[in-house]
Amino acid sequence: MIRIIFGLLLIFFIPGFFAINALFPRKKELDEEYDMLYRVTLGIGLSITITILNGFFLGNPSMKAFTSTNIWISLGIISTILFFIGWFRGAYCSLAKIGLARMPPSFEAWQKTTNPPTLEKWWLDYDKEKNGEKIKKYEKKLSKIYAKEKKRYRFPKRYGTFLSSLLQRFLQLLYHFMKRYYKSRIERLRKELEKLSPK
Repeated sequence: MIRIIFGLLLIFFIPGFFAINALFPRKKELDEEYDMLYRVTLGIGLSITITILNGFFLGNPSMKAFTSTNIWISLGIISTILFFIGWFRGAYCSLAKIGLARMPPSFEAWQKTTNPPTLEKWWLDYDKEKNGEKIKKYEKKLSKIYAKEKKRYRFPKRYGTFLSSLLQRFLQLLYHFMKRYYKSRIERLRKELEKLSPK
């Protein structure tokens, strides 16, 4: 029974979850409220993908290694590698309680300064910096959309009047939704910056 449960976790959850933590080591990096839910659901989907690709690799005629033992070993190795990548990037700070946590490399460099910060202070400044970068990125994209709207791109006459007007309308709708998306992201990030900044 335990073997079945562990096997299901290894196939449908563990490698994908470790992969997500390796890609997004910071808590609340995926979502402010439902970060863990995102990690679990994305982890399940990514685990299935990793398992399928691993099966294709082992099932290659030149390999002839598609056995249950090899699947267990290969998925175990993949999960271990992904775990250590996440650990190296500072994804498991909770392990500090037993002295096994690795802090982000930049945090370690910061600790060598005259006034080393706490990990909490480091993450706070890190969030501020990242949010500021994201705001600049979205503002840049928004300005590009405004510039494209001003050009009012015209389709060639060979498309016909009806098709040209239809494509023009589609572009207008696309730009409209893109503007709304970028504006909402900028507004949300600015609110997060206000929360992070001391009053």
